[in-house]
Amino acid sequence: MVVLKTEEKQNIQNKKPGNGITLESRILLLFLGLLIIGVIGYFTLHNIGIHTVFAHIGGLGIIGLLGGLTGIIAMKKGCGYWMAFLLGLILPVLAGVIAVLLTQTFSCGGSPSLGVALLIVIIYSLIKRRSINKQIKSV
Repeated sequence: MVVLKTEEKQNIQNKKPGNGITLESRILLLFLGLLIIGVIGYFTLHNIGIHTVFAHIGGLGIIGLLGGLTGIIAMKKGCGYWMAFLLGLILPVLAGVIAVLLTQTFSCGGSPSLGVALLIVIIYSLIKRRSINKQIKSV
């Protein structure tokens, strides 16, 4: 049996389980799971009519992953994760819905959705990093 020093015992006791995975990471895992489920369902049920449902689930997974990427880029630039994530998720979905409504067909709004999602990622990657010095001077 290994005898631990009192400081090592305190460090082990102070660790809480589950602190390693953040909410942002869980959201990315959720959308990665949706993408995997969508791809598997689409290819396994291709002969059945419900394969389009799985295609849309996979598309939502891709849009969610791009929204998460937008949030990560925003955090690195000094902006808020959640606002960027929601912009990267909601605006592409709305663009797809509007595209389908404008065409008045039973088509898919995936192309406009992916275009808007990529545009938002590009916009957030092009913005300048917020400087701490500028924030202090403005106060």
